Amino acid sequence: MQAYMKRIIIAVILMVVLCSCPPLPPYEFLFVTNHSDRILSVRLGYNYPDTTVENNCKIGIYDVVFPYRTKALESEYTIKQTFKRNAVLQVFVFKTSFSRGEEYDSLLARYEFTRDELNRCDWTIDYPSK
Repeated sequence: MQAYMKRIIIAVILMVVLCSCPPLPPYEFLFVTNHSDRILSVRLGYNYPDTTVENNCKIGIYDVVFPYRTKALESEYTIKQTFKRNAVLQVFVFKTSFSRGEEYDSLLARYEFTRDELNRCDWTIDYPSK
């Protein structure tokens, strides 16, 4: 009976420890509202002031923002990790063409945000800017 109780206690402790771990990526902390009639793809840039971003990679549904919709963007970093890497987060907005092999088409906008600026806009980016 004691061995059985020990196993139950160990199982409960393991479940508590495993369930209380922080969430794994992707993290959602930024929202994009598309006020246009275009399908957009949005990429985050973490290497400011370097403004290069791949625009020929295949898109995933995770970064597509449909017309007149708001989408939570996914990041592999938490907010704290993002701004520890760099004080400025870049957001690249591309026009998307599904008819051409699901690729980014052309760069429509590039935004730069500090943490304070994102706090002021409630972590929501409007395209086009208001």
